[in-house]
Amino acid sequence: MKVTNLIFGIILMSLVMASFGLLISDMSKTYDVDYDNSTMSLYNQLNNTEAQAELLQTKINSSSTTSGILDIVGDFIGKAVDSLKLTYNSLGSAVIMTETATEDLGLPGMYRTALVTILVIFLIIGVILSAMIKKDL
Repeated sequence: MKVTNLIFGIILMSLVMASFGLLISDMSKTYDVDYDNSTMSLYNQLNNTEAQAELLQTKINSSSTTSGILDIVGDFIGKAVDSLKLTYNSLGSAVIMTETATEDLGLPGMYRTALVTILVIFLIIGVILSAMIKKDL
């Protein structure tokens, strides 16, 4: 499985979070909840993740030639570390948006914990573990 499939998994997780944001927006219209614009910047966490994903994909797809086996292994390890950084930043963005959403809705902390746990399980089992064993779980 390619590293780009990991990036696609992260993008899909971001799409789930964006859908969650749309759900919150719809609920706020239905129940006449007003938000001030100062909190809306907390929901705009995906731009940083998207920019980092595009940079990583450009780096992975670059056609640089390496001369020796150590260069190839080092390049592979460097790209793998970059992918892990992207995963960590993506998860951090999702956690920030989830915490903000649950606080804005006035939900108890158990909902925040449950949503973050679902995201972590999806990321670890659905994306990383399935990439390691090369089988969809």
